[in-house]
Amino acid sequence: MDRNWPSHVGGPIKEFEMTILREYEREGFDHASLPRIARQTMEDAPSIFDIDPAEVLEVAVTSGLPRQDWSNDFGEPVLTVANNRHFRVDLLFWAHNASPTHSHVSCGAFAPVYGRRVHQTYSFHQHEEEEKGFRLGTLSALKRDTLATGEAVEITPELIHDLYWLKQPSVTLSLRCHNHPALGSEQRLRPWEFWETGVAVVDMVHQDSANVNRQMSSLRLLQQVAPKRFRRTLKEVAAGGEALLVYHLAADIAGTNWGVDYYDDFLNALDLRSDSSGQAISALLPVLHRKSLYNQIRSHNEATQFAVGLLWNGTPVERIDDFLATSYPQTEVQKALQALDEITGPADD
Repeated sequence: MDRNWPSHVGGPIKEFEMTILREYEREGFDHASLPRIARQTMEDAPSIFDIDPAEVLEVAVTSGLPRQDWSNDFGEPVLTVANNRHFRVDLLFWAHNASPTHSHVSCGAFAPVYGRRVHQTYSFHQHEEEEKGFRLGTLSALKRDTLATGEAVEITPELIHDLYWLKQPSVTLSLRCHNHPALGSEQRLRPWEFWETGVAVVDMVHQDSANVNRQMSSLRLLQQVAPKRFRRTLKEVAAGGEALLVYHLAADIAGTNWGVDYYDDFLNALDLRSDSSGQAISALLPVLHRKSLYNQIRSHNEATQFAVGLLWNGTPVERIDDFLATSYPQTEVQKALQALDEITGPADD
């Protein structure tokens, strides 16, 4: 926190930071204790959740910020409001609907400041050896709940989860450790993204090199300037290219308007692959399309947005009213279902 921040904004942040530092010191700065300390402090420190997020955005511009790290790129924006040699405290603003299903390489905790969200946790059992940032396994859903302001969740390297925000923008308070021992482990060196069909990949910005990023940029430009050459290249990549590159190409095909023109060629080429990644990526295509579609739909009504989130997460249409009934009165459920029909049209049939 910058010392020029108003006391009613900076005070609760500083108190939060110092409380955790004192407790963490008592535990000998043991990384294993930090998630519990952070979660308990969030649950016991309601004053930090009384901060007006809009005022934080204003004073970040008018009163300055502590050093902001380029490598900390989560959020829209992410504002680091406290930083010391053991951990940092961030306020993350979210303007889109959902996060990918992902893991972490550090520890800490997070809690909603503004905007409820659906939180789902998972386990992943790897079946095959990693191939340059690409894994195949089984992703199993563990627990789904709805988080409101101040309801904290511990972050560990074992956590695999996703979030669907019911209001945009939403705001999250996050505490993350520095120099977690997992960063020295090849197994936990980078965060992974997971898909329900069993595909897991290292996110583009966390890969060992920028090669796949540059190749995807080349493919996108090629599609615009030389469609025939692009089609030929697409078939070659799908049939025999590195699995990680094929995954990112699949994401483009499933999530763009132009992708439909190449869908069949891509699927046919995947069938020619000699490894099991072709079948896995083929099964992933409709999932990528579904999540891309429902990630763009927004409603000002929370129950309706919840329903869209259930479709995003693959919940069968016939079960949506049952899920909504656990959180909303029946009148709200019926309004949400009617609005969902109007918003999605035939997309959810």
